Amino acid sequence: MESINEIIKKDSKKNIFYDFIHWQNNRVLNKIILIYKYLFNIVTIRNFGNKQIYILPWKKEKNKKIGNRKISKLYKKISSRVTNDNLVVLSDAINEDERILGIVYKNRLKVLDGRWLFAILLQDTTKYIVECQKKELKNQIITILINRPNDIILESLKSLAKEIKLLKIVTTNSKYFKKVENQLYNELGIPILIVNNRKKSLLNSDIIINIDFSEKEINQYNINRKSIIINVNDNININLKGFSGININGYKIKVDNQIIDLLKEYNLYNQFDINTLYESLIYSREKFDKLKKSIYEDNVKIKYLIGTKGKINEMEYLS
Repeated sequence: MESINEIIKKDSKKNIFYDFIHWQNNRVLNKIILIYKYLFNIVTIRNFGNKQIYILPWKKEKNKKIGNRKISKLYKKISSRVTNDNLVVLSDAINEDERILGIVYKNRLKVLDGRWLFAILLQDTTKYIVECQKKELKNQIITILINRPNDIILESLKSLAKEIKLLKIVTTNSKYFKKVENQLYNELGIPILIVNNRKKSLLNSDIIINIDFSEKEINQYNINRKSIIINVNDNININLKGFSGININGYKIKVDNQIIDLLKEYNLYNQFDINTLYESLIYSREKFDKLKKSIYEDNVKIKYLIGTKGKINEMEYLS
């Protein structure tokens, strides 16, 4: 697995299409060109390494004034090139337009959202929290809520288990995880504990990583009111009476300035969520260890985590 700079410079087998709006108010020529493109439904295509960028002809704050017929025409212009085999990254502006999102999801396009990368960064996320608490990762007992693991999740959990005191798994799929338990202990000497008691399993858990429990499922458990919960696959609300812990639904990464400069050169940095943009550049079927190596070489770090009310201040982890 190559790092991001190597991926951009070389061709690869995957195609990722970036749909975004590029606008510069202070240039009269750009305004004239944009009006011309708007009238004739012209979609500009730029190359970014081995990927393609589709620039749609309108300004962010005027999205709502654009008719549905014009949106349909614009989509038809790019739909012949974008198939279900492609990965799609949507700009922040596109993500705010429900009409375009409706077309995208209606056509079952594979839209990246940063969740795949979040799963790979489980160890980094947990380490970030523990360091904010002025504690050591090796002394932690981490609880995982999971029923349907994939390869990335399993490898990420194994990587985390090597660094902590105990991994506790809460699941309704205990038969499957018994095999994982035996493998980890016999091959690596790593102990894990498998439980599923709604009244007791989460009462003593300080850090809970929710992989795939639904909002309904997780709210059926008694949870330590001071717990820190990391929701990996989806945004989840904790509705339990008395819960005053931290409920994490998102994250923000930071990367090397060299990578940022490159993204700015292509007018990508301010148009996209950095998590999703970086995810798209490293997304592959490579083995977990190679993906982690690439992320390490790109010096990717957790910048901050996002809770129900937005960015979580580092001091909140101490309360």
